[in-house]
Amino acid sequence: MKKLNIPYIARLMHCESNSVPVKFVPGNKSPTLIGKGGYYTTKGGLVIRYPSAYGQHCYHMVYHASTRRIDVGESWMPKIPNGMTLRTRNGTHLIRESDGMELHFGPNQLRRKDFCTWARKEMAKNYRARIATNKLAKKIDRFGPKALVNFHDARRGGNCVAGILRFAEKRLHLTREDVLGAPWLVQIPAKLLTRVAQGDAEKSAVRRSIAQAVERETLVSI
Repeated sequence: MKKLNIPYIARLMHCESNSVPVKFVPGNKSPTLIGKGGYYTTKGGLVIRYPSAYGQHCYHMVYHASTRRIDVGESWMPKIPNGMTLRTRNGTHLIRESDGMELHFGPNQLRRKDFCTWARKEMAKNYRARIATNKLAKKIDRFGPKALVNFHDARRGGNCVAGILRFAEKRLHLTREDVLGAPWLVQIPAKLLTRVAQGDAEKSAVRRSIAQAVERETLVSI
């Protein structure tokens, strides 16, 4: 198994940026966030809650640098389901060794106590959806180019939420709020998705999403 980027995973679990240092400590301690962020006080020691407003009237402020850091045990490793590999390149995701099935996830899922159970169930659900979607391939070739794809189509196609949001941000320049704010209204032309998709994994995910969009539009028209 490839060596994991433990500092990256530790920051991900606490939604922290790369500016927060990670300190390795003896033992098997899970990533723990300590310290507090930078703040301003008066010379008398009173904390200034709104320094930008305070500074308009008085410049006698003292800045206290951030002491936030993440402690993690030298022998700590994230829990990974049997038969799967954790990758941190191109988004944090699991890869099932038997068939290469991928599952992207975020900090909330990684912090779950039942992460392994959740990952297996989620991947099994996505796999069943993909098998069912592959049967719609003939409809894609005929109606696919005219279809409009939304978030729910992508989910029914067996694509994980984190993977969909990452694709939308990286390829379509849409934010998480754009997609999740009104997932049924954000309609992306199938031709555009096909054009911006890169790599076999993305092209396969797009094809499944288009298949579900075609199925939905066919049912609506009927």
